[in-house]
Amino acid sequence: MSKGIGDGTTGDEAAAVSGLSDLAGSVEIGAVPYDRLVAGGRRRLRRRRLLTAGAAAVLVAAVVGGGTAI
Repeated sequence: MSKGIGDGTTGDEAAAVSGLSDLAGSVEIGAVPYDRLVAGGRRRLRRRRLLTAGAAAVLVAAVVGGGTAI
């Protein structure tokens, strides 16, 4: 058996415990970052509007250029 980290875990368990403790140490504690959440929503809406406008422009160009109605 391989030697553990002192609390009864060995081998793969010790590696998992070590990895989880590193992750737990990197967690941010504090208030919810509303400004970052709202900014992400605004970017998503802006992208969606741009995509919709682009699709409409391509559709209009195809109809006008092709001379056909949908």
